[in-house]
Amino acid sequence: LREALENISPAGVPIYLSLVPTQLRRALTDPEIRAALRLCSAILVGGARISPSLLAAGREQGLNLVTTYGMTETCGGCVYDGVPLPGVKVAVNEGRICLSTPTLMSGYLEAESDPEIREISGTTWLATNDAGRIIFADEDAGKAAAPIIVDSTPAQLEVHGRLDDTIISGGENISLPRVTRAAEHAGFSGIEFCGLPDEEWGQLLCAVFSAAALPTPRPDDTRDLAQLGHQLRESLRQQLPPAHLPRAVALLPQFPLLPSGKLDRRALPPAPPIKKTAPGANNGVTDQTDISPK
Repeated sequence: LREALENISPAGVPIYLSLVPTQLRRALTDPEIRAALRLCSAILVGGARISPSLLAAGREQGLNLVTTYGMTETCGGCVYDGVPLPGVKVAVNEGRICLSTPTLMSGYLEAESDPEIREISGTTWLATNDAGRIIFADEDAGKAAAPIIVDSTPAQLEVHGRLDDTIISGGENISLPRVTRAAEHAGFSGIEFCGLPDEEWGQLLCAVFSAAALPTPRPDDTRDLAQLGHQLRESLRQQLPPAHLPRAVALLPQFPLLPSGKLDRRALPPAPPIKKTAPGANNGVTDQTDISPK
């Protein structure tokens, strides 16, 4: 990436780059790549939710980061830095993001064949699988009845994550993006959450740490890992209901990624439920332990 940016010619031509958050996080760890990224007039960051801390870290390095939201069905990004492009409308209905856009791919999704395409009062809407909310400059404007529709700049779209990133534990629905945001707010970065099968609870909420993202000294045995899990649990206690507190913890050498650079959530959970310490087993998990209260 550094060589490609430095060798772009002719000189003086604006450079635009597109990254997913995982790529940006890795790039920020290398001083030479950071310097090369400053050659870009703008860097689009999309493909997954970007944490506020990562966005701030990149901008503190002098990078012009622009968040982008879109998908294959919309031919790419149609909302930039939370603001829809001209002609694009965004609605949030019961927490679900809906889009009405002239960039909707013709012939790919049709109202008569796809239940997520809906015709409302002559307007075609795509109901996405993403959760979000509308942030208004005028707080009173956000008190309108749902759905909230935005097609101008006094309001911005905040994307929270996939609606299907939900597990059920003991009959309680647990939003993984909600827990992730709370962990980031508590100062825990480089951490993901997943559901593990459990005979009693159906699924256990598991906090998965990446050894590559942990500061030194890193946990070198299951007791250290359990302590890290307890610290996380106590930090989240003031922000989340009891059902949303992690009951198990695991440590991976690094997170499994898809070829696109996004997290491969399907490869994240170890196969068996975490009940006992089992170092060096279960799909690359180096250490795992139960931190649920006795």
